[in-house]
Amino acid sequence: QGDVEGAKAESNGLRREKAEMAEKQQEMASEHLPVLNKIDKHLGELRECADQLSADAEMLSQMFKLQVEDSKTATSERDAIAKELASLNSTLRREKLKNQLKDIELAKKETLHKRTIEARQAALDSYGQGKELIKEAETRLKRKEAEWKDAEMEVSRRNIKLDAYKEDMRRATIDVDDLEQQKKECMKEFKASTGKPYAMLLEQYKIKPTEEVQLKS
Repeated sequence: QGDVEGAKAESNGLRREKAEMAEKQQEMASEHLPVLNKIDKHLGELRECADQLSADAEMLSQMFKLQVEDSKTATSERDAIAKELASLNSTLRREKLKNQLKDIELAKKETLHKRTIEARQAALDSYGQGKELIKEAETRLKRKEAEWKDAEMEVSRRNIKLDAYKEDMRRATIDVDDLEQQKKECMKEFKASTGKPYAMLLEQYKIKPTEEVQLKS
């Protein structure tokens, strides 16, 4: 019986302690519940913030990956553009050089064309001057031809006269020869008939000085 009572007393004590503890817990809950609610609310907000931060971090990670990819793409595009730009610059330099060469060639052609025109004009001027000189030469030639014709006519006339003189001389020579022959015959006959040299015959026909004076007077 004593044990039963002791057990009851111990049980009652435990109930009292439990009730006290429940009361204390209730008091503590009543005292700290608003704080805990605030803490829970704050924890909820913190969880939301953490979730948001995690989502933002994931998004930032994805954005960073995208940025990295974009950067790689931009770098590739930049390299491609730089390569294309280098090719365009090289093509531009070649085209510029070609244009410079074309300008030089065009300048040469223009200079050649100008010189050709100047040479043609000089040739035309020279041709005009030459034409005038040719006309003058032709005029002089015509005058010379006329003079030559006159000279030929004069030479022809003189040749005719000369031929006539030659004919007269020929005839005179024949006559002189005939006279010389006759003279020889006469001399022979005179010497044969008189026995004197023919000089005596010539003395008879010489003009004496007195007779020459009379003839002159």
